[in-house]
Amino acid sequence: MSFVSDLYIAGKYARALFESAGVDERAEIGGALESLWRLLSDDEIYVKLVLSKASPKVMKSIVLNTVLGGSEICTLLRSFVKLLLENNRLYLLGKIQDEYKKLMLKGQNFVSVTFITVTKVSEEDLKALNTVLQECGINPYIINLEDATLLSGFLLKIGNNLLDCSLDRALNDIHKFIKNYDIGAK
Repeated sequence: MSFVSDLYIAGKYARALFESAGVDERAEIGGALESLWRLLSDDEIYVKLVLSKASPKVMKSIVLNTVLGGSEICTLLRSFVKLLLENNRLYLLGKIQDEYKKLMLKGQNFVSVTFITVTKVSEEDLKALNTVLQECGINPYIINLEDATLLSGFLLKIGNNLLDCSLDRALNDIHKFIKNYDIGAK
């Protein structure tokens, strides 16, 4: 599933940015990263021109230079965005921002929880999940991500542990069972 690998790659980029920043710069960079993500993801034109995998690198560069030109963005974050552009990873900016936020919260004794579903979950359902996790002794920071490749169900990543309750996994398990079933055993 490419989604999980994108999340892994986003985590690597987020950690690199986090570790490159000085301790006193991390919160400022996190805020600037979040603002940049909001700016780009809230505008349909920016989504198509900058965050799309299909958009040409030259077009992305022109738009980014225009967007970043007048902003008070720090040199480290500006260089980081250019690195994403060069490596064709700008489409990961939202996931990188989420992973960066997790790193920030880790120092505050929160546990990173990623809830991956076919569509966004309601705030009410996220609060219910939060309550269940707290009853289990977990102080969660929950991020709900969409993955349209899931047929149904969800993936719940708590720290480094993954609970796969997707229909994809269930169908795969059934396929393996049928494939390995020995008819002559009865």
